[in-house]
Amino acid sequence: MTKNFDYEKEKNKFTQEMLKDTQKYQKQYKFNIENSNNAHNNEADAFRHAYMQSILTLRYGTLKQKV
Repeated sequence: MTKNFDYEKEKNKFTQEMLKDTQKYQKQYKFNIENSNNAHNNEADAFRHAYMQSILTLRYGTLKQKV
């Protein structure tokens, strides 16, 4: 079962949640994020994208099993 993601309704809430979470983990794993320009097109930015996609998949994706 999947939920439909209403982007317009949820975007600000989700964006704030992802920024808070990724900043926490970026600090924990010691990514260079001293200013906002340091977290663009580098490993911190890649981490943020991978983290966001994993959360979206867990919440809204489906797992199709082969029979």
